[in-house]
Amino acid sequence: MIVGIGSKLEKSMGQGETIKEIKAEVTMIPGKININTANLRQLIDLPGIGEKMAQRIIDYRLVNGLFKSKEAIKGVKGIGEKTYETLKSKIDI
Repeated sequence: MIVGIGSKLEKSMGQGETIKEIKAEVTMIPGKININTANLRQLIDLPGIGEKMAQRIIDYRLVNGLFKSKEAIKGVKGIGEKTYETLKSKIDI
């Protein structure tokens, strides 16, 4: 799981001009991966998921919308019951 904390920083440029910069601090916390928001790298970190399968998961989300249950990941070509059993304790929606 990734937790982000955003902070706003303003830099004075003189004559009333400022640049607003958003700075995000991201911390990795051990836990489940949200299959609805995970990026390619996060999905690859899951057991049994390589780059091609991770891309299939992302493509599936784009075409079908968000997963409504963890079990719905079995709709992705190549993820069957065996892979799901390996993943189910490591994923969330």
